[in-house]
Amino acid sequence: MGRKHVISSGARLLFYFGLSVIMAFVVLIFIIFRAFESDFVYMTNNELMNVSTGIQNTFSYWCDVLKGSASVVAGHPSVIKAVSGRDGTGMSEFLSDTVERLGIDAFALTDSNGIVISERGTQFRKYSDLSELVSVKYALDGKTTLNYGKFGDFIFAEIYASPVVLDGNIIGTVVFVYSLSGKKFLDIVKSFGVECTIFSGDTRVASSLANVVGTTISNPLIEEKVLQNGEVFNGRVDVRGIKYYSVYSPICNSDKSVVGMLFVARKMKTVQSLNIRMLQFIIPFCIIIAVVLISMLMRLSALDRRALRQKAEVLGRQVNWDTLTGANTRKFGTDALEESFLDFRRGFPSPAIMMLDIDNFKYVNDNFGHEAGDEVLRKIVETVYANCRSSDRLIRWGGDEFVGIFDGMKREICVTFSEKVLRSVSALEFNFDGRIHHVTVSIGFAYFSPDDAGYEDALSRADSALYRSKTSGKNTACFGI
Repeated sequence: MGRKHVISSGARLLFYFGLSVIMAFVVLIFIIFRAFESDFVYMTNNELMNVSTGIQNTFSYWCDVLKGSASVVAGHPSVIKAVSGRDGTGMSEFLSDTVERLGIDAFALTDSNGIVISERGTQFRKYSDLSELVSVKYALDGKTTLNYGKFGDFIFAEIYASPVVLDGNIIGTVVFVYSLSGKKFLDIVKSFGVECTIFSGDTRVASSLANVVGTTISNPLIEEKVLQNGEVFNGRVDVRGIKYYSVYSPICNSDKSVVGMLFVARKMKTVQSLNIRMLQFIIPFCIIIAVVLISMLMRLSALDRRALRQKAEVLGRQVNWDTLTGANTRKFGTDALEESFLDFRRGFPSPAIMMLDIDNFKYVNDNFGHEAGDEVLRKIVETVYANCRSSDRLIRWGGDEFVGIFDGMKREICVTFSEKVLRSVSALEFNFDGRIHHVTVSIGFAYFSPDDAGYEDALSRADSALYRSKTSGKNTACFGI
């Protein structure tokens, strides 16, 4: 029993240790995942910042290229002749060739008043006077500038203007227009592998791979930070229910005024996919572990139930059985007598109640020691049991005194039973101090009576009968009156 209990306790410790290890593993996986996700977000934001800077640098590159090209074109003899009005021969072909070579969307020449004198591109056909165009105003003041803004059907375009000079006098301008919503620009953006949208200063979509050009997408917080303060915003945003890692950066004119913003983003699905992949690993693992733990727990529960039953059996034996003699305990006896008396009250026959006492037992203990007395007790109980039926109960009432409960045993059977017990006990031999000794017992019987208030009354009569046996010379049996 003790060994099994130790095994059960060890298994329980193993179970809790395993559970702790598994919980620690799950927590570690979670921490690693969160750290990895944080690193991934950091890398994504850095990457997006680099992409945003790259697109802005592309703008700057175009600025430099087109600014230089505008200056070169403005100094071309054919342009000077055409603007001065001296010779416009072949200008149409020159303009077409320039548009194709530079990859711009429109090209125009104006006179010193900003009036269009030659153009290539449908957008310029809507304008005959460009004097109010900011870039043209700067060019007429002798500066080659870049400005962004609406031009014709272009919601947001880069507009370059460079002065045409003859003999130190500005006689006109060269105007280039490059649309940021054109196919060429979108093809370049696609190469970065990100979502990209250009917003005009009124937050209308000027160019986008995903959003409809001309629609307005408003976010007051971002508008204030980017359009009003000229700062860069990066972080997570929700656009029509889709979560993005994003960077918003301002688009500025030559005078540093903010006229639009560039939105670069990447959907969070990459991290979500990572999350799903992690869950695809963790969930089956946790299910397997849960099954193992449940199996272990069920096994431990079975062991615990078995241990509890064994403990209950041991406790039951300790409560119901005398460890020295093997007879029932007094606690068991009082319960059995109470139950028998209640049955008698219900109309069942009274059992025979026996009181048995070892004659001169004190002499044995005093002269030969308690070990000798214990041996006498054990052998007498064995002898009495040898003459009992399986239904009979023998109770150690106290010291060397015993009580017997014999269901259905009539008086004549009690006489026969007592004679057998007296004869068998007196025949026992005990070797004390090298000499053979014999012991005897005295017996008293009684039955329940209708006048009894409880089993104690019958027990008292059996005790009185036992006393008569003692006073009659011992080693005999008497019945209570």
